[in-house]
Amino acid sequence: MVVHVLSNHLVDGQPNPAMIQVVPYFKGLIYFLMLGAEALSIDENAAMVGRGFLPA
Repeated sequence: MVVHVLSNHLVDGQPNPAMIQVVPYFKGLIYFLMLGAEALSIDENAAMVGRGFLPA
């Protein structure tokens, strides 16, 4: 939610100039980290049933 709010933050109806330069990279980084965390979670759950896909 924080990434969405920062990427859509307006000042007087205009995009915040400081955030225009930072948010695209920050947003991509956060989404990449979220995907990585989800992949690890899926592997942990799959390993519980004996079908993990990442090496130990």
